[in-house]
Amino acid sequence: MEVEKTRDNLNYQQPKKKDKPMSHQKIGDYLANLREAKNLKLVQISDYTKINLNVLKRLESTDFPALPSKAYVRGFVMSYIRAVKGNQKEALAILDKSYAEYQGIGHEVAEEKISDAQSANITSLLPTQAELKRTFGKVPQSVEPSVYFELLNKISSLAKNKTVTIPAAILFGFIVLALLITNYVKTNILENKTETIAAIEPEIKDKDSSLFVLEKAKELRGETTAAAPAPTTPAAPERTFQKVIEEIRALDIVVQTPEDLRNGRVVREKKEEDAGKYPYVKFSAMKTSDLFETIADAPENSDPELIPDVVKEAYVPGKQNVFVRSMNGESWLTYKIENKEVKSLVLRQGKALFLQGDQIQLFMGNVNVTKIFYNNQLMKIDSRSGVKSLIFPKENSSNFILPLFVQNTDGVLFTAQDYQKLMDEKPEE
Repeated sequence: MEVEKTRDNLNYQQPKKKDKPMSHQKIGDYLANLREAKNLKLVQISDYTKINLNVLKRLESTDFPALPSKAYVRGFVMSYIRAVKGNQKEALAILDKSYAEYQGIGHEVAEEKISDAQSANITSLLPTQAELKRTFGKVPQSVEPSVYFELLNKISSLAKNKTVTIPAAILFGFIVLALLITNYVKTNILENKTETIAAIEPEIKDKDSSLFVLEKAKELRGETTAAAPAPTTPAAPERTFQKVIEEIRALDIVVQTPEDLRNGRVVREKKEEDAGKYPYVKFSAMKTSDLFETIADAPENSDPELIPDVVKEAYVPGKQNVFVRSMNGESWLTYKIENKEVKSLVLRQGKALFLQGDQIQLFMGNVNVTKIFYNNQLMKIDSRSGVKSLIFPKENSSNFILPLFVQNTDGVLFTAQDYQKLMDEKPEE
């Protein structure tokens, strides 16, 4: 059956079976169950959300190490939920729990609630102030360890007789052990340490009296002791540009920077066997009307469905940052970044391209089906013919001629400047 590609034509059917409780699922299982309940294929979700199919596979596998940061995964989940018409709030809650489990953070464990009667049984085990006073003559600051061991024995007994639940007994057992350790530290370490300090305090004061006078004299003379530097918290590792680029590619966006391209060809001298391969082409200078404008307050600038936040994050001041998204049709593009090779591609509906460099030449066909952002701002493009030649930065436009790119008879693309070096002479009229 042919996969539907429009955003409004996902074919939903009634679930065939009842899913297991959502609260016990990982996010990947949760999403996969919703999709299967609707009888949808993963490729249909990819077509609807415009999320790369491999990214969706990793998402359904809850493969967090192979996915971008949590902020982008939340966006994937929200798009996925819209596609299957699920409960967004529930999905995000399950995502948070899945991340917490992945990162080793504990969650509330389902346990039986302690009834009032069981609570009374546990409370009755603890000695009252009156009992302590009868035993020790006063309410002591610390209690003998035997009292705590007796409590542990009583709790164990109640658990065996099912007077209290085993989880409750374990919980109170840990509390008693904690009290026992605290009591030991207080009586055997802290009190002894206090007594020792009290015994040597007069001696310290006598020896340090001259030191105090010396420090006071320094203060009067304006000499101050340098304060110890405050402890610094290690800075979190910086988010690298390469990591941002990887996250853009994870959204199935084509990324082209000078580092991604080979150097441009060196044009050799024309040879006799080249005759006829480079027909004469009439070139013309770029006009002022070929320049463009950007719209700083366009609502599209803040629409993550058009230009994702991670693309904005990749913006580098001083560079030319161009983002193209094909909206409702196909566009064909030829471009050259700096002195790198000439490249061309067909940008299909819903796909996007990100270009970055010191200088960019760009030729576009069927430009009216696209949205183009220059330095994160929507461009205003007017083209009656549907084709457009653009230079970034536009101040360099006067250095170029049209057409920007020409193909020889072998189908090899050249810039206008390189083609002129090889072009046949103008034929006589």
